[in-house]
Parts: sequence; structure tokens; C-alpha cells
Amino acid sequence: MWRISVLALTMIITLSAPAEACNPQPPRPPILEGHEYDDLAREYLTRDATTIAIARYVGRLDFLLETPAGSETDQPDYVFELYQGWKSALPARLVIPGYWVSCSLPLSPGRSYLLYLDEATPLFMLEADTLPTDLEVFGDLDWFYLPGGRLVLAELVEGVGQDGAGSEDGQ
Repeated sequence: MWRISVLALTMIITLSAPAEACNPQPPRPPILEGHEYDDLAREYLTRDATTIAIARYVGRLDFLLETPAGSETDQPDYVFELYQGWKSALPARLVIPGYWVSCSLPLSPGRSYLLYLDEATPLFMLEADTLPTDLEVFGDLDWFYLPGGRLVLAELVEGVGQDGAGSEDGQ
């Protein structure tokens, strides 16, 4: 019985996931169809996202699944380490299926990215090169992770600034 369940699950996963490591045409919010990321897109994404996070790319997880026909399908996932953000906090490690990752997004381990998320599903991802403008628009952080992995909610800590550090007087 369990072999049938595993086979059925394998078929569902195989049929619903892309064979590529990334998606040449990932889902995009309507505001970005045919347009570049700009102030209007940022405003739209900020309103619709449940979480906005800055995350460091950790690496790729590759899973090879054998289909009932005997062929193998690559099912990659991408691992990001969230370290600060706005709105709702998510767990420090976020795994994003390759379906949501654009092939045009240059992923390099250790590099930072800005993620607009609906729960754990990406609405839009971009390199952190645009951060100075976005940081001004987003304002003070709502949450951040300490190097040891502890979540800190800024509303519970006095004197927390943009970088997640305390104020100059040591508080």
C-alpha cells in the first residue's frame, strides 16, 4: 500500500514541477508584466506582500526523482537565510522551489537579495543592489535575526535602527 502512495506522490510531484533548475518565465505580479521594477511596482509589492525580507542565498538543493516511465526529473530548491525584514517574520531558513526563481536572477552563495513574499511564496525577488532606495521607503526594520539565529522583533526592543543594532548610547 505504501508503495502505491509513494508512486502516486512521485507522479504528482513530477508532473507539477518543472524539469529545469530555474524558470525562464516565473510567475510575475501583474504590475511587472512588461515593466521594470520601479517606485510604482515597489508600492504595489509592498502593499501585497505579507513579508518583505533581505536574505542571503545559501545554496541549491537538488532532488532527482524517478518517474514511473523510468526517467529522472531534477527538482531543485533554493535555500535562503533571512536576516532582516518588514511586516511578518518568517523562519530564518526559507526554501524556495525552482519554479519561482527566474533564470535571469544571478544567484551566488553569500550574496543578498530582496524578497517580496506572500507567506513563503515569492511575489518578486531581486538583487540587493537596489536596497538603499528601498530601505528609505520601508523605514525601520520590523524584525531581524541575530547571528546566533534568535529572532528579534523590533517593536519589543527600544533604540533599534535600520541595521538592527542598538542606539549609540548602548541600549
